[in-house]
Amino acid sequence: MSKIQVLVFDDSFEIAEGLAVKVRAACDNADVTAVEQTTFLDLVEELNQRRARWRDDVEDITSIKPLDVDEADVVIVDYDLLAYSDAGDITGSRLAYLLRCFTKCGLVIVLNEYGNNTFDMSLRSPSLNFADLHLGAEQIGNPGLWSDSFEGYRPWHWPVIPNARCNFEKCVKDVQENSDEPILEFLDLGRFIDWMPKRVHDFFLGSGNIESVLFSDFVERARGGTELKDHLPPDYMARVATARLLALLNGLILTEQSILVDAPHLVARFPSLIKDGNQDIHNWNRLCEPLNKEIDNLFIDEMKEYRFKKQHWLWRPVWFWPDISRDEQVAEVRDPWTVQDIDWVFCENISQFVPTALADDFRADVSPPFNKRFVFKSESPEALTFVSQAGSGGPQDPLLVEYVPQAAFSL
Repeated sequence: MSKIQVLVFDDSFEIAEGLAVKVRAACDNADVTAVEQTTFLDLVEELNQRRARWRDDVEDITSIKPLDVDEADVVIVDYDLLAYSDAGDITGSRLAYLLRCFTKCGLVIVLNEYGNNTFDMSLRSPSLNFADLHLGAEQIGNPGLWSDSFEGYRPWHWPVIPNARCNFEKCVKDVQENSDEPILEFLDLGRFIDWMPKRVHDFFLGSGNIESVLFSDFVERARGGTELKDHLPPDYMARVATARLLALLNGLILTEQSILVDAPHLVARFPSLIKDGNQDIHNWNRLCEPLNKEIDNLFIDEMKEYRFKKQHWLWRPVWFWPDISRDEQVAEVRDPWTVQDIDWVFCENISQFVPTALADDFRADVSPPFNKRFVFKSESPEALTFVSQAGSGGPQDPLLVEYVPQAAFSL
């Protein structure tokens, strides 16, 4: 497998190089470059030139200057770029918009807009922002961000970056080849319109009946949230549409866990779905590998028909919850009183099931009834033992993370 190309931007080259060192240590397969100030200023100038040129003639793509960032698989940019005042009043999020719209780069990660080591218990996706992922800089070197082998702190909503980067291009191809298809029908979500929360409707920017919105509608009319005067060539607009729809699926719909549900949240509701016995916590934690290619073999056979088929659009395996919740082949659906009392819960901050005594519950900012979630609790001696095994003092140490907002914890 070829190395993934990673560019790191910060208004301090020393800090950028420090971030690059962390990424290299966490991902053996990454070729990481810290970008110097002159290169950054040249980049912003070229992006603004592309932007201005395409406002006049959107078909003028032959004269654009090739940039290294067009070939980058991952671009990491700090939110605070104040020292680059020569480039205008630019932030990491503003640069993310320019990168997504005016380059062909892969994933865009913005650091430190919401703190340098925080876990947002609202579980809200900053979906109006053009970053594909927001992180604190303390976590950029977390191995769980770069591979599916992890321990300790590793938020469940994270992608595995190399896999997400590869799948991004598959999704772009879907958009390009199905421009006249209704988006939700293509994704097999059109039949769940009545289950969609208001935030999903809002995401389509008031485009009428969202079940009839085509990929071309989203790209050219709803425009994926691009600014009104900006015009993009078709290949670039397809990439914008892809990134925005990935945010919709992974950051809004899946977070709700009410239309699409992933493995740990599914078995927490219906333990009988685990094939090899549900009285062993080890069997539950086998379901918590984000790239588990054997996941179907861990569930009873009846669940295969409910898998989301276009898996490259999701960062982890998922199923259609409305279908499962009505299937009387499932013991808990056939007789709700058969639900087993299990003494462990799934923790969103460490992507594992742990005994209930080691977890705290909180209320995520998603629609009921699935807004009660859990994080690993750090006060008990047992929890401290767990932390020492995960590597205390580093990015995988959940004790060093700030959990916000504190009001999310249940009273």
